[in-house]
Parts: sequence; C-alpha cells; structure tokens
Amino acid sequence: MGGGIEWESGTGVECALERFWERGNARFPGDATPESKIQDLKNFLEAQDLISQAERVLTSSYDELLRKVQLMGQTSYRNELKIDSAFWAGMGAESGRSYKGRIVRRNSDWFDRESPKALEAELWSLIAREWQIALDSVNALLDIEDR
Repeated sequence: MGGGIEWESGTGVECALERFWERGNARFPGDATPESKIQDLKNFLEAQDLISQAERVLTSSYDELLRKVQLMGQTSYRNELKIDSAFWAGMGAESGRSYKGRIVRRNSDWFDRESPKALEAELWSLIAREWQIALDSVNALLDIEDR
C-alpha cells in the first residue's frame, strides 16, 4: 500500500485498513484523498482510549454524585420526617375510600413546605459543586483550558 502513510507493521488498524482499501471501497468526497481519510480514521482509533477514559471518569463521577445525593437526601429528610409528629398522625388517621390519594397529597404538601425547600437548595448546591469537579477532571484529562 502506498501513499506515504507509515504503518506500524502487524497492527489491527493496518490490517483493517488494508482490507478496506483492497475491496475497492475507497470513495471519498471532495478534495479528500484516501490517505487523508485513512489518517483521520487512525487518529480517531488512537483517540478511542482517551474517549473511553473520559467516559469512565464521567460515569464514576455520576455514580458517586448519585450516591452522595441519595445519602444527603435520606439523612436530611429522615431527620425532618422523624420529628414531624403531626405529619405522621395525619397519615395514620387516613383511611376509607380514596385514602391513597389523600396520603399522596399530604406527602406532596409536606415536601412543598419551606423547610424541605432549604434541604433541596443544599442538594442542588452539592450537585453543582460535584458536577463541576467531574467536568474539571475530564478537562484535565483532555488538557482543555478555560478560554
């Protein structure tokens, strides 16, 4: 295979590209040459490891963030709910026809109060802070500077 592209002998990329070339599938639009498209493909294949690493960083960051939000929400809301005896007395008093709807309404009303709103603001702050850390990690990995 000619064209000035230097191959690492025996690589999987080399074999795949040679098969592609030999089958006569090399049709490229515009002023692109087969060599330039092959080089683009090689560059993309080389970037796959970096892309996979960035994906792993984001996935693990998301999983960690989800765990922190769940833990913070459980801890905060659990304490608030434990001490709200009026809420539980009202829930216990519900019975009869359509009681499930009334319980859902009471539950929604409880979470719409001001106290849970403050907890929700704390959760959003945590999410913003942790997600920025994740993005900074990916930017560092990809060597992207703030512009």
